[in-house]
Amino acid sequence: MLATLAAHGTVGGEAEGTDGTGPAPHPGTPALLELPGHDAAAEHATTLAWLDPVRAWGLLPAVGDDVVRDALAPLLTDPPGPRGVLHRDLHEAQVLVAPDGGLGLLDLDTLARGESALDLANLLAHLDLRERQGLLTPRRRARAEEALLGAAAPAPGTLARVPAHLVAARLRLAGVYAMRPRWRTTAVGLLRAALASA
Repeated sequence: MLATLAAHGTVGGEAEGTDGTGPAPHPGTPALLELPGHDAAAEHATTLAWLDPVRAWGLLPAVGDDVVRDALAPLLTDPPGPRGVLHRDLHEAQVLVAPDGGLGLLDLDTLARGESALDLANLLAHLDLRERQGLLTPRRRARAEEALLGAAAPAPGTLARVPAHLVAARLRLAGVYAMRPRWRTTAVGLLRAALASA
């Protein structure tokens, strides 16, 4: 759905494989062109805004600042991927599916322009979270990941950036879920998974 929005309200023609001019924007979508930017530095800051307080409060195991910095480094140092319209909090509970197969999205208050890998990584991180919560079996998670990647058909540049954004998404979710006593152990698992994959 966001790809459709981006196609009709091009985000500066920043899709992979274009020369920066991109297709002409759809005349009915000027607001899409005015969306704020959300780059890797902004995502880095968002991640730390959720993670740092819970670390300071002792809700997660002690992890050195250097370890977190190293885990997030590829987000800032690797070349950015293709850009598009982002939801920035995309997960299964934000998606509505109509009986005819049409899709809708909830909570569009965080829409921005940025790397397409962010939303894809956030969806993958939430599938990881749902398995850790016992809401998905490993088999169903694997099938969901396969279906997601098949349907999204991400460009190679997007796919290359997913690991860096996945680390950030897991760290952010660790911060969010550490504040929920029921899910604190799950948050610890997300933290460890993020650091292990970095």
